[in-house]
Amino acid sequence: MRVTTIIKLLLLCVSLAGLANIGLLVKQPDLTQTTIPDYITYLSHNYPYDFYFAVISLSLLFILLFWQLLSPSPNKLYKHYLTLDSHTLDTNRNLSAEFYRAALDYRVKNGSRSYKKHVIKKFSFLYDYHNYALTWIDEVVTLTQAYSVPYYFIKSVLASGHIGRIFNQVRYASGLIASNLKMNSPVLFHDCAEHIEVWSYHSHHALCKIKKDSVKLHTAHRHPNYIAAFLTGTESQHLTKQQIELRFLTTQSTKTKQNRSENIAKHNLYEMKKWLKQLSKTTSRHHVTDGIEVSEIMAPGASLYTTPLTRTLEQLVYSKIDAFYPRSKLPISDQKIALDAVVLVKGIGILAIVEKQEQGTITYSGDSTWHQYIGDRTVELKNPCMQARLARSSLGNLLATYNLTRWPVISLVVYSKDNVELNLTMGSEKLQCEVLKLSGLERWIKAKRKQDGADFSQSDIAMFNAMIEQHPVFSNAV
Repeated sequence: MRVTTIIKLLLLCVSLAGLANIGLLVKQPDLTQTTIPDYITYLSHNYPYDFYFAVISLSLLFILLFWQLLSPSPNKLYKHYLTLDSHTLDTNRNLSAEFYRAALDYRVKNGSRSYKKHVIKKFSFLYDYHNYALTWIDEVVTLTQAYSVPYYFIKSVLASGHIGRIFNQVRYASGLIASNLKMNSPVLFHDCAEHIEVWSYHSHHALCKIKKDSVKLHTAHRHPNYIAAFLTGTESQHLTKQQIELRFLTTQSTKTKQNRSENIAKHNLYEMKKWLKQLSKTTSRHHVTDGIEVSEIMAPGASLYTTPLTRTLEQLVYSKIDAFYPRSKLPISDQKIALDAVVLVKGIGILAIVEKQEQGTITYSGDSTWHQYIGDRTVELKNPCMQARLARSSLGNLLATYNLTRWPVISLVVYSKDNVELNLTMGSEKLQCEVLKLSGLERWIKAKRKQDGADFSQSDIAMFNAMIEQHPVFSNAV
């Protein structure tokens, strides 16, 4: 529990005690015929301690109420960015930077527990890497706040689009020629794509970038206060040899005292060697200019664009569906085309699925505007079936280019959040596509499948695979 919360609770208890005391005073002999000043004088003269205790308690109550009114609501950040989604974070760099800066400020000001409760648990983005970015902020602040929070480092990493793991249990000794960093200053090592960045806690940019595949850590010598080691490797930009002397201190500060042991230094040295070894197992993908990229934290072969829809489809392959292609594999360059997965289903045909992440109650119809209800808040939504119809048409053009037109193409809008309720209403227009929850997708496939319906052979699936690999840009086929 935070200190400010404890103080508020204590003030509230004192205030309630004062109110109870006033209640006892009011029950004294009837003085309704006297004026208020005379009544106050009577209480102060006959019950001075009780009276002044009640006055002080009431004053504390007003202070507490005033304090609470001035305190920012823990849900203020969530309410401000309530409609923010993954697509907006990917395409609007300024808004993305503003959101993550607000999240960082909230974490530093309110602590980890409140941050996890009111930020991490409140926001649930369609793409997992945005959710990881919020968790990464908490992890970095937790690891570094014993020294000072590296604001420039965190903001720069988020703005760069490369979020990787860090190591900070090490001090600088020498070797960074272009830096005026003092000896024994704490430094940060950041895993970023093909290289490792070295940061100080106050620098605006990386002090050094070393190619990941060239990094080695050699133990140098022991000292009563530290174990020295040399980090060697090839500098990324100029391809020059780099050697940085590091120190692993034998002291560890706690809230009550300082512990001194060579085992502390040995442990941190071992942890850094293990951290560097893990870097060789990370991968990177093509560079992008927008959004957040966390491929550095993923194991080789893992899918970067993991969504609730793709996770469900992975479970249905070979049992309920024949094959599927998530958006990360689809040759789509036009972000206006809403198509999150193409699914091949025996007995039905080709499903062109648009995944939506809204929550709350959604009322939908064939009209151009749908409505989302979250508590007392109402939000107007554009009819995603119209987007799905455009995606279906574009997909049909692409399939026609490769003579893959033997199967019907069906548009679906799938809501992947668990806490969403769908209500179909009468509209002026006929509904353009089917709308369902992700939890009902398997049942929908089972109900729609026909014995004499579409069929997909292995050669058919191979032709789809070839189309995905050969066609460079989806929008060119539109």
